[in-house]
Amino acid sequence: MKSTAAIVIGVLAAIATAAPARAQSPTFSKDVAPILYKNCVVCHRPGEVAPMSLITYQNVRPWARAIKNKVVAREMPPWGAGPASMKIANDRSLSPHDIETIVRWADNGAAKGDDAELPAVPTFPAGGWVWGQPDIVIDLPIEAQVPPTGEYPQLSYFVKSPFPTDVWMQGMQIRTNNPAIVHHATLFIRTLPEDVVLKDGKVMMPPGRGQTTRNTEGGFNVLPAGAGPGIRLVSYTPGRGWERYTDGVARRLPKGAYIEFNMHYQPSGKPEKERAQFGIWLSKVPVQHEMQNASSLDRGTTMVEGKPLGNERVPNIPPGVDNWKISNFKIFPQPATLYAMSPHMHLRGKDMKFTVTYPDGREEVVLDVPKYDFNWQLYYELATPLKLPAGSKLTAYAHYDNSAKNKWNPAPDKEVFWSEQSWDEMYNPQIRWTWDLQDVSKESSTIAGGAQQ
Repeated sequence: MKSTAAIVIGVLAAIATAAPARAQSPTFSKDVAPILYKNCVVCHRPGEVAPMSLITYQNVRPWARAIKNKVVAREMPPWGAGPASMKIANDRSLSPHDIETIVRWADNGAAKGDDAELPAVPTFPAGGWVWGQPDIVIDLPIEAQVPPTGEYPQLSYFVKSPFPTDVWMQGMQIRTNNPAIVHHATLFIRTLPEDVVLKDGKVMMPPGRGQTTRNTEGGFNVLPAGAGPGIRLVSYTPGRGWERYTDGVARRLPKGAYIEFNMHYQPSGKPEKERAQFGIWLSKVPVQHEMQNASSLDRGTTMVEGKPLGNERVPNIPPGVDNWKISNFKIFPQPATLYAMSPHMHLRGKDMKFTVTYPDGREEVVLDVPKYDFNWQLYYELATPLKLPAGSKLTAYAHYDNSAKNKWNPAPDKEVFWSEQSWDEMYNPQIRWTWDLQDVSKESSTIAGGAQQ
């Protein structure tokens, strides 16, 4: 039997050994708060989309174990680009060191630490604008009233450009005051006849003067004969809704054009209201390149399950399949620069990959999203814009899981139609690029906003 002295000595030795380990355990103030402030509180703060605030220790402590589990599973912060992707400028994923810090903090009691070591809480622009107050804000013409139930169609509202000349937009953001009911909101440039009349943003016209387009009230919207095609500007979905370009690159808003707000609401079970806003930051420097923005690649290039589709309608996704494949591509006939990509699918979307094939036959993965998440549809900005020689081909490959293995699948026993509702499907490999040989600064038109004359 050990003596009392020996026992005391052993306990003291154990305490001495454990003390440095405890001293080295991360604390909220010194180690965890900087990670949360940099990566999480942009959404996890009062008034934003996340369900809880992660600013104070009192906010965070009850969620310590859940935070640990989410970051270990890499479910938070939301980030879909895999390691095969090129370097992404807006990468919000946590480093292995940050994840390990949060794990050790949660596993060792989630200590608060010294308040003196707590960093300053980050500040954010007022009103939900990403880059502070825009140069101009254009409101949805009315406050939309959304019923509590039913399949609510897409709606389009139109606002004439408030500028007397063409303008160049270097930054754009569409924001909503009720994100819980907005499936998506997409803005387009639209040309309408000079004699068009609008009421509450809706086109009014005499009988017989209309043409129909999809995606609005009742499934169709009536537009005057001669209305031009919609040119996509920017879209809001969970995780995105803003675009800003490098100096010298911008989007043109032509004089006399109309801005189309294409709004897709989803009922929440109670009556709701919503009023979106479009913020514009004008270019303050001369513009050389006009940003091109496409929500799909070239028509007639689609392959379904390895078979060319041509211009035929894309077949429905069969019930029970777990790896249904579709792809298409875009060929660049002249030198171009690729800036960003974004996959858009719905609940059966499984993955999407963008690859480029150069004229010499080399292939390279540009973006790989191996676990697509409908709840977080991000635009992935290349850290170094990719130069594409004339003749380069950009291909997007996507897979869909319509089986019971997909936890988001509402009906694995039914075929899936291609349409606007979340329980239907879409295939939209979205890209942004410029043409290298273009120089709009040599145009003679007057550009507002101080960009060029």
